[in-house]
Amino acid sequence: MSSIVDTSFLNFSFTNSIYGKYTQVQKNSYIKSIQSQEGAANTKISALGKLLNSLEELKTSLEGIKTESLKIMKAEVSDEGILTATASSSATEGLYSVRVDRTAKSHTLYSRIYPAENSAVGTGMLTIRIGDNIGVDLNITESRKTLSRIKDVLNASDANVNASLAKEASGYRLVISAKDSGDGNKINIIVSDDDLNNTDSNGLSALSYDTNTAKNMTESTPPYNAVLFADSSFFEKTENEITDAITGVTMKLLKENNKFPVYITVSEDQSSLIFEKLDSFVEAYNNVVKLVDELQDTSGIMKRDSSVGYLRNSLTDIQTKTYNNSTLRSLGFKFDTKDIMSLDIGKMNSAMISNLSNVTTTLNSLAGELETTVNSYIDSIIPGQQDTYRTLINEYIKAEKTTYKSFNR
Repeated sequence: MSSIVDTSFLNFSFTNSIYGKYTQVQKNSYIKSIQSQEGAANTKISALGKLLNSLEELKTSLEGIKTESLKIMKAEVSDEGILTATASSSATEGLYSVRVDRTAKSHTLYSRIYPAENSAVGTGMLTIRIGDNIGVDLNITESRKTLSRIKDVLNASDANVNASLAKEASGYRLVISAKDSGDGNKINIIVSDDDLNNTDSNGLSALSYDTNTAKNMTESTPPYNAVLFADSSFFEKTENEITDAITGVTMKLLKENNKFPVYITVSEDQSSLIFEKLDSFVEAYNNVVKLVDELQDTSGIMKRDSSVGYLRNSLTDIQTKTYNNSTLRSLGFKFDTKDIMSLDIGKMNSAMISNLSNVTTTLNSLAGELETTVNSYIDSIIPGQQDTYRTLINEYIKAEKTTYKSFNR
């Protein structure tokens, strides 16, 4: 006896099985494609970030070859035991006469001698006032009453003083100096002694130094302003670092000598510092060229990016352009077949000796023009491209989510 079997459901099941595998392959292929494009966009953002950093370094190097940066001045002093001097690019060549009548000094006090570092001084309140400033109150408790601990309290405070212990044959003195020099920074120490006598030399009042009460500490150095004459002009300053007596020159006064002047000779310094700045520019320029070539070679991630290609052209254009009626090659810049720059130091040095003004003006013109291009990439072109790729990535993420939903319904 034969039986009749309904096989239609088998055909339906088989068909659904094939369709399921087909749709799964479709989904995986589509998602893989989306993820690949997303990965490529992330890689481009990273590559553009690397290019941005390289251009920032080039921009910094361009600042270094501008006229004012290349103008390096030096100051030579006839007696460095009296003062030292440095010159900035704003200094003017010349011979300057300086007489130091007095150096600025910080007010310094010292106490009587105590047998040991941990000798007890006393307890109470110290009020330290510098000049006309508001006083700083320091509570000297039982645990702080020794010479050493009082020194530590002073140094840890906001009283604007330095404290130390000076060792002598018979013991130690507490030495207190104002951090700032000048006659407006006189130290005043007012004591509120726990022994109820604020003026005697016992207890904490031994550290008193106040015109209205008692001066039990001894003044070793009065507070003084610096006094000097620079090219016959009188100056009085609270510090020994003088920046405004001679334009562009910073002096540090070390010792006073009111009998004889010190001579400062300011001149242009044709030293290796100029070549260090030029070397920095050459290195930064070559780094950008190499990176652009890497990004745009046959397998480069940015090989079809026209803006990166335009940047490459802008960089190589400097080889043939004229700046201030001069070319870079005439100054000693050289370029190989891959547009990598180098510097003929001898030729550049000769050009500087022959006409320094022409060299610096040419380099300034180059820096200004190239900086315009670099700034456009730093400020807008590269950030704009990165934002475009970030927008694409967000779209890819949305497409991936939509794909999952579509195939899983």
